[in-house]
Amino acid sequence: MAFVADNPGMWMDHCHNLPHAAAGMMLHLMYDQVAPSYEMGTKPGNIPD
Repeated sequence: MAFVADNPGMWMDHCHNLPHAAAGMMLHLMYDQVAPSYEMGTKPGNIPD
C-alpha cells in the first residue's frame, strides 16, 4: 500500500466487512509526535469493543 501522508493525526484503517475487521484486517496509523486528544478507559465514558 502506498499513500501520501499529509494529514497528521491518529487514524484507524479498516475493512468494512466486519468479519474481515474482526480477523485483523485493520491497522492503527499514527504520526510521530502527535498525541491523542482523548483518554481510553471507562472514566470518560469511552468503552471501545
